Amino acid sequence: MQIEPVGTENKTHAHISEDMQHWVSSWIWKAVLCLTEVPDFNSSPKWIAQRLNVTVEKAVDALEGLERLGKLERVNGHYQVSNTWEQTGVQELDRSELLKQHSKIAPQLISRLNENDKYTAQFFVGNQDLISKYAPKFMQIFCEMNAEGRELGLKEVIASEISFVQLTNPTNDGGQQ
Repeated sequence: MQIEPVGTENKTHAHISEDMQHWVSSWIWKAVLCLTEVPDFNSSPKWIAQRLNVTVEKAVDALEGLERLGKLERVNGHYQVSNTWEQTGVQELDRSELLKQHSKIAPQLISRLNENDKYTAQFFVGNQDLISKYAPKFMQIFCEMNAEGRELGLKEVIASEISFVQLTNPTNDGGQQ
């Protein structure tokens, strides 16, 4: 839900609110937002806490924060998602703040992996131009998976973390240092 488009203009932003900081750096807030879209959703913080294996306090904190951010709204006493697809980008935060918050959420997700999950580490030859070309395709796939999961009435929340990291020092002569 949070791939920062590569090559996007860096913008300056006011101080990040505490709610926005939780939104971009806590898997719980994002998972609660996704959970509100499952067919058997129950807005009881106890139900949410049990589904996510977190404390009731963290579920309440997420519900209240998401409502303050306008990502959830109450309709007839029940929560509903304000927007069906959420991606935080340079519209809300500058790139350095996005990186700082992404660096917090990535280990949270990885720490929840188990032997039944799908995981991989990929290494490839490329550059920033190729990343800029292909990264949006990952976002489109995630968006399609979310839409299909909702159409099928699926009840599980899945998270994925993707980072593209240049591991080599940049070269100036086509590859020779």
